[in-house]
Amino acid sequence: MNSQSLQASIRNLDTAYKNFFNKQNKFPRVKSKYGRQSFRIPQNVSVQDSKLVIPKFKEGIKINLHRKLEGEPLFATVSKSTTGKYYVSITCETEHKPYDKTGKPVGIDTGIKKLAILSDGSCYENIRSLKTKLKKLRFGQRQLSKKTKGSRSRGRQKQKLAAVHEQLTDIRKDYLHKVSTEIVKNHDMISVEDLAVKNIMKNHCLAQAMGDVSLGAFYSMLKYKAIR
Repeated sequence: MNSQSLQASIRNLDTAYKNFFNKQNKFPRVKSKYGRQSFRIPQNVSVQDSKLVIPKFKEGIKINLHRKLEGEPLFATVSKSTTGKYYVSITCETEHKPYDKTGKPVGIDTGIKKLAILSDGSCYENIRSLKTKLKKLRFGQRQLSKKTKGSRSRGRQKQKLAAVHEQLTDIRKDYLHKVSTEIVKNHDMISVEDLAVKNIMKNHCLAQAMGDVSLGAFYSMLKYKAIR
C-alpha cells in the first residue's frame, strides 16, 4: 500500500470526527469487513492503453473503461463490492456543459403505484424491481439460515444473496437515473411534493413498497442534477 492512500484514510477519519462534533453527522463507526470496502489514491493516477496506472502498480492493471476520460485526472477511489467486484472511480477536472434552456415548468406527483406523474400528462411507471426477485430472496434467506456459522457453504450462500441484492440495486438505480435525467433535461423549473419518506418507512404496511420505489434517492437525484 502506498503511503498517500494511508494518509488519505486518516484525513477521512479526521473529517468524520469533525462532522460529528459539528453535529453534521453521526459518530463514526467501524465498518464491517464483509461490507463494501474502498480506499483513495490522491495523485499519480493515469489510464494508458486500457490499463490503470497507480503507485506500486507501474505495469498497469487491466480495466474495462465505462467511458473515455475527459480532462486531467485528480484522484481515484478503488472500491470492492460485497460480491467481490472491483471498481475504480476517477475524478477529473473538466468544464461542465449545462443542458439547453427549454422554458418549461413542471410539477411532479410521486407515489408507490406510479413513480412520477408529471403535470404535462406524462407518467413514469414503478418497475417494482424487488417484487420480481422476492421469491428468490426469501428462498436464499431460508437456505442461509440453515448453514453453520463460519462454514464455507454459508460464505458461498452469502455471496449468492449479495449478488441478487446487487442486481436489484443496479436495476433500480439505472431506472431512476434515466427518469431523473430526462425530467431535468426537458424542464427548467421542477416542483416536487414535500414527502416525508422516513416517516412512511416507519409504517410496516408501506415500508417494503416504499423501499422498492426509492423515492428518497429519486428526490436527491433530481436535486443535484437540477443544481448542476
